[in-house]
Amino acid sequence: MKFYWGKNHQMWDYCIPLGSFISKDGSKYDLGIFEETFKSGNKHASFAIVFGKEDSNYISGNILNLDHEFGGWSSGDYRTETIKRYKEYLNENT
Repeated sequence: MKFYWGKNHQMWDYCIPLGSFISKDGSKYDLGIFEETFKSGNKHASFAIVFGKEDSNYISGNILNLDHEFGGWSSGDYRTETIKRYKEYLNENT
């Protein structure tokens, strides 16, 4: 798997990497997911998107709906791509 910001970024110590991505604006991201399973068996997923080499260079946030399409400058095509790849990951690993 290719990483723009390094496979040793601290994010990958506890998150699932989903590959690299170049946004429409030319920005480079390493996409991933933090996944947690509760005692009830329900899963919770959140974004784990790296945009630089520093440990603090990441974007996180809850994924509330796997069918949501992000749009507009503030949401980022990288979020939509992360959800797409996470769904593919789920299909391959279930």
